[in-house]
Amino acid sequence: MALGRDAGSWASWSALRSWAKVGANQPLLPVVRRAFLAFLLVCLAIVVAQWAITPVVPRDRSWPALLAVAGLAVLAVLLFRRERPTIVRDLFTAVGVGVVIWAVGALPAGGVLFVGTSLRALYGGLPGALLSVGLTLTAMTTGVLTAGGSFSDVQLAQYGPGLLLSSLALRLVLFAVRRYETGTAARFEAVVRSSRDVIVVTDADTAASYLSPAVVAVFRLTTGLPGNRLLDWIVDADRPAAAAWLARLLAEPGAAATTQCRVPIPDDDRPATVEISGQNLLHDPNVRGLLFAVRDVTDRVLLTERLRHQAYHDPLTGLANRALLRERLAGALGATTDVGLLLLDIDSFTVVNDVLGHLAGDELLIQVAGLLQRRLAPDDLLASLGGDEFAVLLVAGRSTAREAERTADDLLAVFDRPIEVAGDLRLVSARVGIAVSDGDADADRLMREADIALRIAKGAGRARRVRYRTELHQHAVDRERLQVDAQGALSRSEFVLHYQPIHTLADGAVRGVEALVRWRHPQRGTVPPDQFIPMAEGSGLIVPLGRWILRQACVSGVAWQRLINQPLQINVNVSVRQFVLGDVVADVLAALEHSGLPPGTLTLEITESVLATEHDAIESQLSTLRRLGVRIALDDFGTGFSSLGHLHRYPIDELKIDKMFVARIGGDDPTCLPVVRAIMAMSHGLQLSTVAEGIENDGQRAELTAMGCEFGQGFGLSRPLEGAAMRAALLRSAVR
Repeated sequence: MALGRDAGSWASWSALRSWAKVGANQPLLPVVRRAFLAFLLVCLAIVVAQWAITPVVPRDRSWPALLAVAGLAVLAVLLFRRERPTIVRDLFTAVGVGVVIWAVGALPAGGVLFVGTSLRALYGGLPGALLSVGLTLTAMTTGVLTAGGSFSDVQLAQYGPGLLLSSLALRLVLFAVRRYETGTAARFEAVVRSSRDVIVVTDADTAASYLSPAVVAVFRLTTGLPGNRLLDWIVDADRPAAAAWLARLLAEPGAAATTQCRVPIPDDDRPATVEISGQNLLHDPNVRGLLFAVRDVTDRVLLTERLRHQAYHDPLTGLANRALLRERLAGALGATTDVGLLLLDIDSFTVVNDVLGHLAGDELLIQVAGLLQRRLAPDDLLASLGGDEFAVLLVAGRSTAREAERTADDLLAVFDRPIEVAGDLRLVSARVGIAVSDGDADADRLMREADIALRIAKGAGRARRVRYRTELHQHAVDRERLQVDAQGALSRSEFVLHYQPIHTLADGAVRGVEALVRWRHPQRGTVPPDQFIPMAEGSGLIVPLGRWILRQACVSGVAWQRLINQPLQINVNVSVRQFVLGDVVADVLAALEHSGLPPGTLTLEITESVLATEHDAIESQLSTLRRLGVRIALDDFGTGFSSLGHLHRYPIDELKIDKMFVARIGGDDPTCLPVVRAIMAMSHGLQLSTVAEGIENDGQRAELTAMGCEFGQGFGLSRPLEGAAMRAALLRSAVR
């Protein structure tokens, strides 16, 4: 329907204007009309009573007065119905007044005369009102004379000005009333037109009888509502809920209710979200319909959704965060007892950040998140808990202990292949802690149990999964205590050095030793390095511990060189965290000066992660160490982040083949020997010496010797020895 152009719209607007309420919820003009009608009917009733008591003309001849009174009452009702007067009605009114005057001979309260002029005074123009006054006075004079009175009884001088002034006064009153209502309606119209809310008036079936102009500006509906019904405007998916809301609104007169739904927008693929506030005014005689205010809340809903997404999702990966995980976990535990929780931690992620930079670390997390998500079922919830830790919530049939462990294996299989980070393929591993609800767990307890299982997995080796069991709790407590004890172990002199000989494979002579730190705990005994070294790196203890290892190894090395009277390489492992958090060059200079060890007999073993770093301080420290004459060995080669470009860029003297490759020599893996041969060829091409780690038997030693590997170490050659035992082994080697 065209808005504001046809008669229907004008009628709707007129109905809307009458909503300007005054008094007891009534429009002002109808109040005036009703009061005036009541006054007219009272006056006519008095006329009838007076006629019955003291008529001027005998009753048997004055019965036309009753017809005249009835006619005047009918005219009064027509007035109430706002029917406009005509000249015929003016004449009929005048005749009626004349008949009443003739029969009754009285003018009770001037009411009868006022009846004659009120039609014109209320709804006629000023000329018509004056004509009506003249006709009424003429009829009054005729009635008096016919009843036997004289001109003096008519009292024209009294009634004439009175009728005229009363008509003019009534015109002024009605003019003021209409001006008030017009001003109120104009203000209301201005409010409606400027409002961004769309005002809709409908019948019980939501067929629109009024639609405010905002529907064009806000929703671009130039031809009205689709189907001219509010319900037809709402998208199909939301219509059943809207129909139920409408039924509640219709159930009680005066009821008010609000709903939120979506409506289509012309030339826009996305519907708008609207909030519709409705009120049942079907019982209101001035409205007799349903009143709706429709507000576009699309931006508010989008903002709310965006804020909620930010509050419940990790900004980097887009996965659920810890808050959403806890909410879903609590909800799942409240709905069922079958809930499984997996916590996954990426190994050495801190090193990746330090070595490759935070951008590469972020890229790794994004890649891992995508790979993990593809391994999970649609109902599983994958969450990022910050840093390198992820969580998986399993419900229903996937939450049993067996299914949880199978899912953990699937997730760990993600890391069987290298992951592309910063343009290169990187080998990454992970560990998983598993907790399964027992019917009595809450969210905090299940999170705590999964965390305990994860910590146990971290101490159990690479690519491991551990499911929480009651006995693991004490293990976790012991681990926490161990971490606390490690902080004071250095000051209590609980660390000792063991040394593993590095042999020349051709003749078995000891060419050097690798210093290996051990922790002799006063209560626990010897603590393996794989248990306390990660703690030391995470807490920063690795810097003072590494400084102590370097000094002790240099002191022992000088003593053994003097003992055998020949050079002996002293190999010391240096963590990337020592380069980042400390000053390795200063520590080396201090150790060399304190011990007197020749710089050329000190070899610092670094992992491939150090080479892959973009940290300027690390590159500078390595270059300075090389200028001092200190040798650099690349430890665990083949399992980390290095590339040929890194080997060429940094001053490397020696490659140490990781024991993972050495252990496969002589086994069933046909790819092992080609890999080792390729490493040997590359080492020889770069003029680097080569050390094979982890030699366990003579077959491996022979195979490596045949490939041209110069040096080796491992349990098949010699286990790590304490200082005194190492001294004796060196003496035996020197004698040989």
